[in-house]
Amino acid sequence: MQVAEILSDLASLGVCDHGAALDLISMHPCLISAFRVDPAQSSNTVRSTDDPELARAKDLVHLHHSVKISRADGPLNRGLLEARNAVRRAFEG
Repeated sequence: MQVAEILSDLASLGVCDHGAALDLISMHPCLISAFRVDPAQSSNTVRSTDDPELARAKDLVHLHHSVKISRADGPLNRGLLEARNAVRRAFEG
């Protein structure tokens, strides 16, 4: 079940713009302080902003955005357009 949730989250990040993707993995600072729990009080602590998993998720979003922007008019899109045209020509006869 966790794999399906992760794949769904990745699909959501892939279709939204950079700002919306960051919003999905970011939490408002006032909410972070409300969710902080003293580790001595509970074994089920909410992860803080220093969480390495959250940092990795943010890095992934930034990387996805930078690749998407750098390839906007680059060879990736030209290759995709050429492939689409080849498929269209094949179906048209």
